[in-house]
Amino acid sequence: MPKRLHAKHMAAPQGERYLTLKEVSAKLGNRSRSAIYGDIAAKRLPQPLKLGGRIYWAESVLDAFLRGEAV
Repeated sequence: MPKRLHAKHMAAPQGERYLTLKEVSAKLGNRSRSAIYGDIAAKRLPQPLKLGGRIYWAESVLDAFLRGEAV
């Protein structure tokens, strides 16, 4: 039976951080969970990675997206 992936086991570029929903909320001025999901649906935030039932955002991808840069 395959093991569930966890963010700490993912191969990531040197220094890459993966943010939880709580960390993204804090980074966005304590936006609510529903507001963040609304922003994802409206393409104002990038799609998160889903690992083991939790969602994560690569910090570099989120930062680039917020600066308006294509990733």
